[in-house]
Amino acid sequence: MSLLDTLRSAGLTVRADGERLAVSPRELLTDELRRLVREHKREILEALAAQAQVDDDALARLYAELFEGHEARALVTLEVGQVRRAMACGAVPADTARSAVLLAYRAIGGERCIVAIPRARYDGIAVLGAFATGG
Repeated sequence: MSLLDTLRSAGLTVRADGERLAVSPRELLTDELRRLVREHKREILEALAAQAQVDDDALARLYAELFEGHEARALVTLEVGQVRRAMACGAVPADTARSAVLLAYRAIGGERCIVAIPRARYDGIAVLGAFATGG
C-alpha cells in the first residue's frame, strides 16, 4: 500500500496546493502520520501529480459513450464500469469516486463535466428538478 493510500485509508483527504500539501481533517492526523507526511512530502506531491494526469482520449471516449443517443443537453448517472473508467483516465480521484454519486453533464454549448455529489447529500429528485429547470 502506498503512503497516499495509507493516508486515505485513515480517513484523510490529501491534495496538493502548489508545493504545499493540504491534509484534512486535522483531527485524524496522528503524530506518526504527520511525521510520514513531512518525511515523504516530495513523494506524495509526485504521486498526486501523477494521479492528476488526465488521459484526454480516454475521457473523450467515455463522454461519447455517456452521451450517445442523448439530446444536446444531458445529465447521466455513471454506472460502476463507467466510474472505473473515469478513475482510470484520471478524471475522478478514487477517494471521490468511493464517496460520491457521479453525474456527467453536457450543456447545450457542448461543454462537458463530471459532477461529484457526496452520497450523504445526494437527492436525485432535487438534482433532476434543478436540471429540468435549467438550474
